[in-house]
Amino acid sequence: MLSSDIYEKYMTLMDCPYCHTKGGNYIAHNVHKIVQCGACGLYRISPRMESKGQISLIENHYKEANREALQEMNPFDAVSSCEKEIKVIGKVLPRVFSGGRVLDVGCRFGEFVAAMKNAGANVSGLEPGKDAVQLGVKYGLDLHLGRFELEDFPEKLKNKRFDLVCFRQSIYYVPDLEKGFDLLGRLLRPGGALYIQSTLGSSVFFEKTKRFAQRLGPFVSGIPTLDSLEYMIEKEGYSIQKKFWFHMDVFSLLGNESIGSTIFGKALNKFILMPYYQFTGRGDVIGVIALSKNT
Repeated sequence: MLSSDIYEKYMTLMDCPYCHTKGGNYIAHNVHKIVQCGACGLYRISPRMESKGQISLIENHYKEANREALQEMNPFDAVSSCEKEIKVIGKVLPRVFSGGRVLDVGCRFGEFVAAMKNAGANVSGLEPGKDAVQLGVKYGLDLHLGRFELEDFPEKLKNKRFDLVCFRQSIYYVPDLEKGFDLLGRLLRPGGALYIQSTLGSSVFFEKTKRFAQRLGPFVSGIPTLDSLEYMIEKEGYSIQKKFWFHMDVFSLLGNESIGSTIFGKALNKFILMPYYQFTGRGDVIGVIALSKNT
């Protein structure tokens, strides 16, 4: 639970982080009020947290917990968790793994950076957590301390141009997505690509639990649905090349693990429930690869 001073000082923003429309359609009130923007469709906490509050949380509230969790981490030991993404990116953007320059935004301690490096990419990582950056650097990864905001973006990366910029479970934490897309446009080479891996606000899990902030953290800015994610990507001048879903254990998400562990439950999940929810845009996690139309 956040201290009252964080709420009073930083939970003040009432607008959508992308189109800045105020107000919205009421969704739920589970610790925080959740609304959906009537213009672009993004879900958000209302009021949501200022950028200064996000920084304060990272620096003061999660620092010790993160340091303890990171002690035993090795980014190269975790690359197997990225296999599916590496495979799909390689099929859609094979040039990336022939020395293409890649930026991973919100890279944590660098497991995806390590996986991309192993696959042949020239990859850098951006992360606001100092301890995570130090750990990745210790293992020889090109990680940089900073945030995806122009005023807090590392000087060493500002003049570089990338073939691919990745947001893996990090798109929610960009406090101003409109400015974020502007920065993305500066960083990408002509014809460069964008990769987003995102939990969806339209997920069957959120539909049932409404636990937006508990799952993604109280510093979350915007939570996309499939429709709003596609809307933003296309509006900002990108052409979607590939959408792919990650495995979803529906029974586990809905708190019915005992059913899901049976042979019948596993078959029902794999062949009926998971395909149905993904087809309707209510799957849990999606990957989207898009090319810039700026050539």
